[in-house]
Amino acid sequence: MYDHILDPSGDVIFSLKNPNAPFAVWKDGKDNKSLTSMTRTVTFLVSSRHLTLASPVLKAALTGGWKEGAVDEASSLREISTEEWDVEAMAIVMSIIHHRWPNVPRIVSLELLAKIAVIVDYYQTHETVQVMSEPWIEHAQKSLPRSYGRKILLWMCISWVFKNPTIFEHVTAVAIKHCPGNMESLQLPIPSEAI
Repeated sequence: MYDHILDPSGDVIFSLKNPNAPFAVWKDGKDNKSLTSMTRTVTFLVSSRHLTLASPVLKAALTGGWKEGAVDEASSLREISTEEWDVEAMAIVMSIIHHRWPNVPRIVSLELLAKIAVIVDYYQTHETVQVMSEPWIEHAQKSLPRSYGRKILLWMCISWVFKNPTIFEHVTAVAIKHCPGNMESLQLPIPSEAI
């Protein structure tokens, strides 16, 4: 019935429509491993208590009388719908929120870390995810890029979202030095003054 059960007694269905949409597409199409999306909806059975503690955005959706968070007549559960997030990244964030540590990888790829960062930024779950973001960044930073490209922008996003000024300053300096024209944002949460 549900694709991911984070809380067997959950009271919220978190529906992810059009999952795995193209992510941070680079202008030449290279370097992008997520050019295909799924057409079906992926569902997570989750706890409103965990969501509201971890995210002010989800708290507002569930307690503010919004359409998101309204009770579904068929299931008697509240429902939140979102779209286009990466399924693996969303499952990891939800696992952290619900303290399902065996479901959380100790190492993630740069691509997956950037996808997680975008979700963390959107739902404002920085504090909750920080416990895992620090070791992920420590592992991934062993190969910081030295030229302008998609990876620099992913690192700008990651270091901005997870508040790592050392990496942010480094990758921003590389981007400024090597960018041949206007800097792209790839629709990532990068501050406009850095671009």
